[in-house]
Amino acid sequence: MARDTGTKVTSAADIPELSAPERRANEREVFVYEVPPNLVGETGIEAIGLVIMTAEEELMAAKRTRGDAALAAMELTKQALRQVKYAGQRTRTVSSADSSIDEVWSRMHPKVRGLCIVAYNDLHNAKQSDVVGFLQSRKATVG
Repeated sequence: MARDTGTKVTSAADIPELSAPERRANEREVFVYEVPPNLVGETGIEAIGLVIMTAEEELMAAKRTRGDAALAAMELTKQALRQVKYAGQRTRTVSSADSSIDEVWSRMHPKVRGLCIVAYNDLHNAKQSDVVGFLQSRKATVG
Protein backbone atom coordinates (compact mmCIF):
# COMPACT_ATOMS: atom_id res chain seq x y z
CA MET A 1 0.00 0.00 0.00
CA ALA A 2 1.42 3.37 -0.99
CA ARG A 3 2.27 5.82 1.74
CA ASP A 4 1.52 9.54 1.40
CA THR A 5 4.89 11.21 0.87
CA GLY A 6 3.49 14.60 -0.12
CA THR A 7 4.63 14.18 -3.72
CA LYS A 8 2.96 12.69 -6.75
CA VAL A 9 3.74 9.00 -6.91
CA THR A 10 4.04 7.50 -10.36
CA SER A 11 5.42 4.13 -9.28
CA ALA A 12 6.43 2.24 -6.17
CA ALA A 13 10.07 3.12 -6.94
CA ASP A 14 9.17 6.78 -6.16
CA ILE A 15 8.43 5.96 -2.52
CA PRO A 16 11.85 6.07 -0.83
CA GLU A 17 10.80 4.49 2.47
CA LEU A 18 9.53 1.32 0.79
CA SER A 19 11.88 -1.63 1.12
CA ALA A 20 12.99 -3.48 -2.00
CA PRO A 21 10.49 -6.34 -1.38
CA GLU A 22 7.65 -3.80 -0.92
CA ARG A 23 8.58 -2.10 -4.20
CA ARG A 24 8.63 -5.45 -6.00
CA ALA A 25 5.21 -6.32 -4.53
CA ASN A 26 3.79 -3.08 -5.93
CA GLU A 27 5.37 -3.51 -9.36
CA ARG A 28 4.39 -7.06 -10.09
CA GLU A 29 3.72 -8.35 -13.53
CA VAL A 30 0.09 -9.33 -14.08
CA PHE A 31 -0.44 -12.13 -16.59
CA VAL A 32 -3.71 -11.56 -18.45
CA TYR A 33 -5.67 -14.43 -19.95
CA GLU A 34 -8.53 -13.74 -22.37
CA VAL A 35 -11.68 -15.74 -21.82
CA PRO A 36 -12.66 -17.58 -25.03
CA PRO A 37 -15.19 -15.49 -27.00
CA ASN A 38 -17.85 -18.19 -26.87
CA LEU A 39 -17.78 -17.99 -23.04
CA VAL A 40 -17.82 -14.19 -22.74
CA GLY A 41 -21.55 -14.00 -23.55
CA GLU A 42 -22.34 -16.76 -21.09
CA THR A 43 -20.09 -15.56 -18.27
CA GLY A 44 -19.87 -11.78 -18.73
CA ILE A 45 -16.09 -11.86 -18.22
CA GLU A 46 -13.63 -11.03 -20.99
CA ALA A 47 -10.29 -11.51 -19.22
CA ILE A 48 -8.62 -12.37 -15.93
CA GLY A 49 -5.21 -11.34 -14.61
CA LEU A 50 -3.05 -13.28 -12.18
CA VAL A 51 0.36 -12.76 -10.57
CA ILE A 52 3.05 -15.27 -9.71
CA MET A 53 2.75 -15.62 -5.96
CA THR A 54 5.42 -15.26 -3.33
CA ALA A 55 6.00 -17.98 -0.74
CA GLU A 56 4.31 -15.74 1.84
CA GLU A 57 1.19 -15.42 -0.30
CA GLU A 58 1.07 -19.18 -0.82
CA LEU A 59 1.26 -19.64 2.95
CA MET A 60 -1.57 -17.13 3.54
CA ALA A 61 -3.76 -19.00 1.04
CA ALA A 62 -2.88 -22.37 2.58
CA LYS A 63 -3.83 -21.12 6.05
CA ARG A 64 -7.29 -20.14 4.79
CA THR A 65 -7.94 -23.76 3.79
CA ARG A 66 -7.62 -24.94 7.43
CA GLY A 67 -6.30 -28.24 6.12
CA ASP A 68 -9.13 -28.80 3.63
CA ALA A 69 -7.37 -30.08 0.51
CA ALA A 70 -10.48 -29.45 -1.61
CA LEU A 71 -10.18 -25.71 -0.91
CA ALA A 72 -6.47 -25.49 -1.73
CA ALA A 73 -6.79 -24.94 -5.50
CA MET A 74 -9.45 -22.27 -5.03
CA GLU A 75 -7.66 -20.36 -2.27
CA LEU A 76 -4.32 -20.40 -4.10
CA THR A 77 -6.01 -19.20 -7.28
CA LYS A 78 -7.96 -16.48 -5.46
CA GLN A 79 -4.73 -15.25 -3.87
CA ALA A 80 -3.09 -14.96 -7.30
CA LEU A 81 -6.08 -13.33 -9.04
CA ARG A 82 -5.62 -9.55 -9.37
CA GLN A 83 -7.82 -8.40 -12.25
CA VAL A 84 -11.19 -9.20 -13.78
CA LYS A 85 -12.35 -7.55 -17.00
CA TYR A 86 -16.11 -7.62 -17.36
CA ALA A 87 -17.65 -7.42 -20.84
CA GLY A 88 -17.98 -3.80 -21.93
CA GLN A 89 -16.54 -2.45 -18.67
CA ARG A 90 -13.23 -1.38 -17.23
CA THR A 91 -10.90 -3.89 -15.62
CA ARG A 92 -11.59 -4.33 -11.91
CA THR A 93 -8.68 -4.82 -9.54
CA VAL A 94 -9.37 -7.40 -6.84
CA SER A 95 -7.56 -8.37 -3.66
CA SER A 96 -7.80 -10.71 -0.72
CA ALA A 97 -6.81 -7.78 1.53
CA ASP A 98 -10.18 -6.03 1.17
CA SER A 99 -12.30 -9.13 0.46
CA SER A 100 -13.15 -7.90 -3.06
CA ILE A 101 -11.81 -11.21 -4.37
CA ASP A 102 -14.38 -13.14 -2.32
CA GLU A 103 -17.20 -11.05 -3.76
CA VAL A 104 -15.98 -11.49 -7.33
CA TRP A 105 -15.18 -15.20 -6.89
CA SER A 106 -18.60 -16.01 -5.40
CA ARG A 107 -20.40 -14.34 -8.33
CA MET A 108 -18.05 -15.67 -11.01
CA HIS A 109 -19.42 -18.26 -13.43
CA PRO A 110 -18.06 -21.76 -12.61
CA LYS A 111 -16.52 -22.03 -16.08
CA VAL A 112 -14.45 -18.89 -15.45
CA ARG A 113 -13.48 -20.10 -11.96
CA GLY A 114 -12.22 -23.26 -13.67
CA LEU A 115 -10.28 -21.20 -16.19
CA CYS A 116 -8.76 -19.20 -13.33
CA ILE A 117 -7.52 -22.41 -11.72
CA VAL A 118 -6.05 -23.56 -15.04
CA ALA A 119 -4.30 -20.17 -15.40
CA TYR A 120 -2.93 -20.45 -11.85
CA ASN A 121 -1.52 -23.89 -12.66
CA ASP A 122 -0.02 -22.59 -15.92
CA LEU A 123 1.87 -19.89 -14.02
CA HIS A 124 2.91 -21.87 -10.94
CA ASN A 125 3.67 -25.40 -12.14
CA ALA A 126 6.41 -26.77 -14.35
CA LYS A 127 5.42 -28.14 -17.74
CA GLN A 128 5.23 -31.94 -17.98
CA SER A 129 8.31 -32.10 -20.24
CA ASP A 130 10.29 -30.14 -17.63
CA VAL A 131 9.10 -32.46 -14.87
CA VAL A 132 10.13 -35.54 -16.86
CA GLY A 133 13.58 -34.07 -17.58
CA PHE A 134 13.99 -33.06 -13.95
CA LEU A 135 13.11 -36.51 -12.66
CA GLN A 136 15.37 -38.20 -15.23
CA SER A 137 18.30 -36.10 -13.97
CA ARG A 138 18.30 -37.92 -10.61
CA LYS A 139 21.65 -39.28 -9.45
CA ALA A 140 22.46 -41.19 -6.29
CA THR A 141 25.49 -40.37 -4.19
CA VAL A 142 26.93 -42.00 -1.13
CA GLY A 143 28.71 -40.22 1.68
